[in-house]
Amino acid sequence: MSTDASLNTTPGIFLSQATAAPQAKPKRNKKSGQSHPNHGSDEPSQDENLSDDHLHQTQPPVRGAVPPAASEEYDPQEPFKSGTDWLVVGWIGLIHVFALGALLPYFFSWQALVFTLVTTWFSASFGICVGYHRLLTHNSFQTYKPVRWFLALLGSLTGEGPALTWVANHRLHHQFSDKEGDPHSPRDGGLWSHMLWFMPNQGAKWKDGIYQKYAPDLYKDPVMRFLEKTFILWHFVVGLGIFFGAYAIWGDWQMAGSFVVWGVFVRMVYTLRLWRRLAQQPPCFPTHGTSRSQVVGSRCQLLGDPRHGKDRARLECC
Repeated sequence: MSTDASLNTTPGIFLSQATAAPQAKPKRNKKSGQSHPNHGSDEPSQDENLSDDHLHQTQPPVRGAVPPAASEEYDPQEPFKSGTDWLVVGWIGLIHVFALGALLPYFFSWQALVFTLVTTWFSASFGICVGYHRLLTHNSFQTYKPVRWFLALLGSLTGEGPALTWVANHRLHHQFSDKEGDPHSPRDGGLWSHMLWFMPNQGAKWKDGIYQKYAPDLYKDPVMRFLEKTFILWHFVVGLGIFFGAYAIWGDWQMAGSFVVWGVFVRMVYTLRLWRRLAQQPPCFPTHGTSRSQVVGSRCQLLGDPRHGKDRARLECC
């Protein structure tokens, strides 16, 4: 990946040269060849002129800010120089491997299929759209702490990561949508925006810096930090609960296995892949943005959150 300061090719979170003197001429991405409006300009972009009533009250720092110790552990210009996060890669791979069990007739049952459809809608609609997005990211409404924790746990069961990570990255994306600093912009490559962006080993200090800058409200909550550290553990707990619950009702090990294959692994793969599937569709609202995460708006509309599309029409970002 080029380190030329004149090219906006960085798929990571911040550029070390972002504090350089601004230039009036917009820069072009080396991979896509598309212009980045307002990049390197003193004038704020369109979304920066808008009121922040649809964004969380905790706003990100000014463009060019660098998390603590970023240069020691993680270089966004060379994201894989610090290695690969094998825990994340292994987790995503494991989900897909076990989901292949659905191809075996032995693990199919109509009861498990119905259970999967219901839990997919419930976890994605309430866990992601209502919990992760409307409540935790944008603070669109207020509720009791136990409800916040429950929605955070429900969202984590989709396999998309803990609430602390999801919220910090999504707020970060709002600040730099399709610009220098967007963690998953398609202008850095389709494969990067699809899955490579969450695979580099960013290190604990870098992640903590992102959490404290972009999700300080969640970072201060010990329960949210606990859910972040025990993210994978909850999938095993829920999986075992589904397995033994199904066996207790039907008294059949094969039936119990079908509930785990479909209700856990197929559900998560479908939810994860739904992002990519919807990202290939044209947006349902007027926008000039190209960000892959416009899929959040499309998916939230599909799953029952039409407000997101209207918000994005204003912000021209996710």
